[in-house]
Amino acid sequence: MFVYSPTGAYYYLSAGRWFSAPGPTGPWTYATNQLPADFARIPLNSPVGRVLSSVPGTPEAKDAVLLAQIPTTVEINPTAAAAAVKVSVSYSGEPAFDPIPGTSMSYASNTPAKVIKVEQHHYLYARKACGSIPLRRVVRVANDQCRATGDLHE
Repeated sequence: MFVYSPTGAYYYLSAGRWFSAPGPTGPWTYATNQLPADFARIPLNSPVGRVLSSVPGTPEAKDAVLLAQIPTTVEINPTAAAAAVKVSVSYSGEPAFDPIPGTSMSYASNTPAKVIKVEQHHYLYARKACGSIPLRRVVRVANDQCRATGDLHE
């Protein structure tokens, strides 16, 4: 939130769009095209310099428009990706799955891992250093060894 000293107006940036209000409680109105010229003078290296990409007319805003127009495509080999993921799930004894009320799914009740069973497929939610891996299908290979084989939305 910014307060523009000369007028006392409040400005708030949300999802690349500016809104203004006479006070912190509103009423808020769209203001991207009516920002004070001083906003374009915010130093790039200041703690709030990151907002310059959302201030119309700044070089950073022009760069943001250009970058948004560059198509990005990622090509993934599902077999190679699945082989690169190593997952190990330890159960206390044989895997035990309890029903999730109101669904056709069940969850593993004898492991700290978050394993969901849907029909004969098992899905694991895991966190890694590179971020969160959403529910992945896992196939039980041996007593406590599982191998990820692809995403839930295959």
